[in-house]
Amino acid sequence: MGAGQGIVIAAWWGPVLGGGLVVGLLGLYLLKPASGNAQEPCAKVYARACGILFLLSGASLYFSNDQSMSLVIYQEGAAAYFLGFVALGASKVAWRGQAKRDGPPVSTRARVGATILALLFTFWTLKDGLGFVEDVFLPDQRLVGVIQTLVPGHLRFSYYVPRYDAARVQVHGDWFYATSDIEPRLHVGASIEADVGAGSGYILALKEP
Repeated sequence: MGAGQGIVIAAWWGPVLGGGLVVGLLGLYLLKPASGNAQEPCAKVYARACGILFLLSGASLYFSNDQSMSLVIYQEGAAAYFLGFVALGASKVAWRGQAKRDGPPVSTRARVGATILALLFTFWTLKDGLGFVEDVFLPDQRLVGVIQTLVPGHLRFSYYVPRYDAARVQVHGDWFYATSDIEPRLHVGASIEADVGAGSGYILALKEP
């Protein structure tokens, strides 16, 4: 029997948190010029509210990692965005040779480091982004069979932050990922019928036996 160490998260939390990220980001982008204007005090308040919404939504998706199959796609999209944000920032430093548009030039060593960082994070962005795109736009894979092996999920600490790693399930010799909300319903020898993400390999819907 799986460990079932996670929490059950309602399906509507995915659109809420994903929408929070999008609305917060758009608000920051649209209100940033006005917030710097002393004549627009309300814009500064709204920009801060959008920033808080963006941070809370992103943090919620991060801390609930692998704990709900209803959040998997939204977590993939958020991860691809943050990786792409870092890659874009590093690319600007490497290309312009400045940390800020009007700032002093950075050293050659810093530009080399920024180039390496940009290449690494661009690779990770494409890798995670491809899985996200496939999960969203390609039809789910139908998984029907008997569970041969179950590797329970576990809690680990990444940079002193608790993160839950998904369980792994082997069916027909292939491995798939199961979030902690459905792990207690899985055990070796049991029949399984599920929909699996085309890109991520995560179980996105588990059929009742």
